[in-house]
Amino acid sequence: MYFHNSNTTAMKTLLAILAFPFALMAQNVSVSHNAANIANQLNEVHIQSSYKRAIVKEVDPVSHQNNGMLYMSSPELQYAFYIPSVTQRSYVKNLALPLMKAAFEAEGMPGTFDKVTFTTLIKIEFLQSAGGKPGEKISANEQTAIVSNADNSKQFDITLNEQQEVPEGGLFVQLTILGRADVNGKLLQEQPYSTFKDEGGVEVKMPKYVQPNFPLVEKPKGTATFIRYTYADSAAWHVINEPHLHEIKDYPDFNIGFGYTTVSYK
Repeated sequence: MYFHNSNTTAMKTLLAILAFPFALMAQNVSVSHNAANIANQLNEVHIQSSYKRAIVKEVDPVSHQNNGMLYMSSPELQYAFYIPSVTQRSYVKNLALPLMKAAFEAEGMPGTFDKVTFTTLIKIEFLQSAGGKPGEKISANEQTAIVSNADNSKQFDITLNEQQEVPEGGLFVQLTILGRADVNGKLLQEQPYSTFKDEGGVEVKMPKYVQPNFPLVEKPKGTATFIRYTYADSAAWHVINEPHLHEIKDYPDFNIGFGYTTVSYK
């Protein structure tokens, strides 16, 4: 009985010794297999996270403080300025609005220029370029922003909540002046214009002006700019052909030097 157990024990020991190399080989195969799987996973991750280089283009706003060359905003006035396509995949990231330091206060004539702190609500939308003019909306991407001169009286920067892709033919950024805002950023409900009747008895709508006032530059300088009043009888886009405080003379067409930043990825 004792001899039988001893033989059994010896046999088990011998089998274990003989099996060891095969077990080690199996472990090596398992390790190699796992290592191969890990390597494959790393290769897959590397392919999926291919490196992209961002190319940023900044167009600075064109600013001046010549009060004789300004355009005055009013509620429901819309500006549209052009941004060309730089590459196949470029996106609008930031906007930069040039500001006039002074506001024209015409309580008395001829009026005075004073710096008046303002808080105005605007709406930003994106339009297609249709023959070089603003067309239909190209995206549901839009946002409102509060423009103020409390911190900087020469320029106001806006970072878009969502970058907007620029199509091959470029796009127009539409800025709608919504009106003055209260201290909480809420739009004040005000009539955007006053009315009177001319000598022929025809009702005329006179805009009520709010800031920001924008500096004008002669075309082709600045950014290609169009304007329209939403409540006008003919609410068509047109160029700016004279400053607000103009003389009786012929003027060239004007742009506003809106600035912007685009980013493209390669």
